Amino acid sequence: KVKDYVSRGDLVPDEITIELVKERLGRDDCKNGFFLDGFPRTVSQVEALEKLKKIDKVLNFVASDRVILLRLGGRRICRECGATYHVKEIPPKIKGVCDLCGGKLYQRSDETPQAIKNRLRVYREKTKPVLDYFRTQGLLADIDANYPFEEIDKVISQCEKQLQKLGADLRK
Repeated sequence: KVKDYVSRGDLVPDEITIELVKERLGRDDCKNGFFLDGFPRTVSQVEALEKLKKIDKVLNFVASDRVILLRLGGRRICRECGATYHVKEIPPKIKGVCDLCGGKLYQRSDETPQAIKNRLRVYREKTKPVLDYFRTQGLLADIDANYPFEEIDKVISQCEKQLQKLGADLRK
């Protein structure tokens, strides 16, 4: 069900997404905390999440469209082991071949330039109210994610500082 929506760069309908997240958060390894990536993206998803779990903090990674297009558009994934590469920043030793298992690398259908542009449009339309909501609740922390790959530690440091303000420890 999810694949068709994702391949077009569209959001998966709320009822499907909420059910998947609900099932996942119900597992034992989420009892002491969890990180969500890409959820919630709509107001109805926020409402459903708040019924399931307490939200401590929302990290919003902010990057320009140009950076997003370059990062996502250059990502390649191994069909066999799932290892991730980037055509310019983290290239495999042999083009199109995984260094770890020798599997074939591919580009996800939702990471073509057209799909990425659609994802950005949908994100802005659907997610802005979510960000506004979390901002008014004092839960949103914007993280500058425009750093080049070699400076990504700065982004991680920003995240740690934001979480430390809450008394959270990333090592737990």
